[in-house]
Amino acid sequence: MHNVNNTETSYTRYKTTYLPWLIWFLGAFFYFYENLIQVSPGVMVHDLMRDLSMDAGQLGILAGFFFYTYAPIQIPAGVLADHYSVRTLLVAAILFCTLGCALFATSHNMWQASCGRLLIGLGSGFAAICSMKLATLLFPARRFPFFVGLMVTLGMTGSIMGGGPLAIMVDNIGWRVTLYALAVLGLILAIFVVWLVQIKQPHNTKKTEIEREKTHILHGLKQVMSCKSSWIVAGYGGLMFAPTSIFGGLWGVPFIMRAYMVDKPTAASLVSLLFLGWVIGGPLTGFLAGQFKTKRPIMLAGSLGALVSLVFILYVPHLPLAMLGFFIFTFGLASSCLLPAFSLIKEIHDEAHSGAALGFMNTANMIGGAIGLPLVGFLLNFTWHGHMEHGIKAYSTSNYMYSLSILPLMILISFALLCLIKEKE
Repeated sequence: MHNVNNTETSYTRYKTTYLPWLIWFLGAFFYFYENLIQVSPGVMVHDLMRDLSMDAGQLGILAGFFFYTYAPIQIPAGVLADHYSVRTLLVAAILFCTLGCALFATSHNMWQASCGRLLIGLGSGFAAICSMKLATLLFPARRFPFFVGLMVTLGMTGSIMGGGPLAIMVDNIGWRVTLYALAVLGLILAIFVVWLVQIKQPHNTKKTEIEREKTHILHGLKQVMSCKSSWIVAGYGGLMFAPTSIFGGLWGVPFIMRAYMVDKPTAASLVSLLFLGWVIGGPLTGFLAGQFKTKRPIMLAGSLGALVSLVFILYVPHLPLAMLGFFIFTFGLASSCLLPAFSLIKEIHDEAHSGAALGFMNTANMIGGAIGLPLVGFLLNFTWHGHMEHGIKAYSTSNYMYSLSILPLMILISFALLCLIKEKE
């Protein structure tokens, strides 16, 4: 008999207390944590290339290893969240991230570090799914877009912390000690989840359990993947999110350092404005999605805004740093307009299969990063002019501009997919 998710079936009896918010916050804080460690290589680029003897292509592969487990685990994570205890999934996932950080910190070559990134990606794959599943279980459906936006705000705050603040930490104590510290943070979070997420099953859910037992665990996944609309919505979301993963997660910092001749903390702080845009845009987009009958105008405005911002960032040289920061911020703000796509794909399918639908959506979001991160690295190597600095390959501003041109191309394709999306009012 399946170990049905019998601790989070219904929390209506706690609706007048702080407990649902606290439980949801722990899930969302895990999303904060995974975003922090996801983007951490972006402030370690030159350290990793030097200490692990890598070029840009190999570094792109290393960063991409996070997505090689993160993306495939999304659908299984959603299916598991529909049938098993979210608390158990959270604890196991956090421990995977902790182990991955420790393994990465002890690595002395690319492949050891890659194993650490694989474990981090595997654990991180449960963060967004568990947080959204908790929102589905704990709060009314009409508030789901708001909690998705709030979750993204926390996640992108983690990405901000993985920029300037983490860059300062790396410069002062080294990248290895920094990763050990992140592992300790994960252990503390796991302890809090074990301690606080202890909700007993209400007595009136026996019938629900029996009905769940009669439903095969893969039924929801089959329903999601057989629906054409699922693929269109997920494709749109994946193409819209990939530029954030590629620019904010790895290549934005070295590009700005080269193009504007600034130090790493300054470049990392500028890239952090991308995530600040997500922090503000997440709840704002969630609020607007709940106010309008149709979500398409919000998503359309996001695609156009992200495209225009990228054009200024990549192709207009020698912008004042304040103006560059403004366009990086608007890039993040506009990109957050993809969030209503989560509500769209959730509305297409039955509530019992919401985890599978959300997992499918998040898989698409990560595939773009998994492909794009190493692709940019290979393009950098392909356009490299042979210049070396301090024993590692040095790439020019034009190398970065050419290689990062895949980002506006992704936005253009996502814009085209918007025309095919059908939504319920």
